[in-house]
Amino acid sequence: MVRAKTPSFILELPLVVAPGDERILLARFEAARRIYNALLGEALRRQRIMREAKRLVFLSRYREARTRLSE
Repeated sequence: MVRAKTPSFILELPLVVAPGDERILLARFEAARRIYNALLGEALRRQRIMREAKRLVFLSRYREARTRLSE
């Protein structure tokens, strides 16, 4: 699905903080990034497992139906 091209503008302004606050923010952003990536990885793993399970169920039902028809 292609999104319509609309004009968009981004304005980036530097955040002015004290050095101590900057260290805290960087540490929290890094922690959030790691948690996000871990959760994303787990979600993708579960999705893959679910798709494989659905495929196996489909194949087993297909084989059962095929053996019944050939009898």
